[in-house]
Amino acid sequence: MEELHKQISEYRSLLEAKTEQNAALRSVLKANKSAAEKALSNLKAKYDSEKTIVTETMVKLRNELRLLKEDAATFSSNRLSKNNSRHYNPLECLSKC
Repeated sequence: MEELHKQISEYRSLLEAKTEQNAALRSVLKANKSAAEKALSNLKAKYDSEKTIVTETMVKLRNELRLLKEDAATFSSNRLSKNNSRHYNPLECLSKC
């Protein structure tokens, strides 16, 4: 009987030790989960910020490209017009003479 009480006492102390270990592991897991969630939140915020910057830059570049294309078209049209007038004026002169 004495031996059974001794074993029960040992098992209770082992159980108590395991319960404390479980509590410690749970608190470590909660801390790790919290740290991981915070890191993920920071990464998401950084991603959203960079995405906004890239989007704004792309809009600006597209507008700039559109303006450059318009300028190139205008320049080409003006150049063509000048070339036509250079060729047209001598022909006009020849036809009148």
